[in-house]
Amino acid sequence: MSEEKKSKEPKLTIRETPIIHYEVIDENGDGEPECDEFGNNLFETREEAERVSRQAQVLDPCVHCGKSTAVGSGRFVNRIPADADYESKDEDGNVVYKDGEYRDGYSCPHCAGPDCWRCDKSIYIDEDITPEQCGLGNDLFSDGARWVHLDCLTTEEKGGYDKENDNG
Repeated sequence: MSEEKKSKEPKLTIRETPIIHYEVIDENGDGEPECDEFGNNLFETREEAERVSRQAQVLDPCVHCGKSTAVGSGRFVNRIPADADYESKDEDGNVVYKDGEYRDGYSCPHCAGPDCWRCDKSIYIDEDITPEQCGLGNDLFSDGARWVHLDCLTTEEKGGYDKENDNG
């Protein structure tokens, strides 16, 4: 087998075409342009081409954050089937998916849980705390929150949580 055929890692570059479109090419593969989820391989802006390039390098991307959910990614266990079509941004504010861009695949466990109603950060799947778990007979905490991180509980709520869960 030749040296060129041994390489499994894509080496993607973005080049401007003569008609001022951009395409993403895998220089280590067959040289064919990469396509977006709609089969398009010519992009009007460099930003669109960069998004496709990032996604082409990720196996089984999370439909929310775009990070890999493949085996060995650290996000494979507890991933769940999901779809989405809303705009999603990464931690730096870069658009990962555009609004209306439908994707079908998996949600990683970091994105699958609800957002904390107190700090607005995502709660890892199955680690959300509800009023019922704190011995409160209500659907909402006194401030109107429904799902919160353990660290976001008040002292009184934490005491009830410990008592209900034999942690105290």
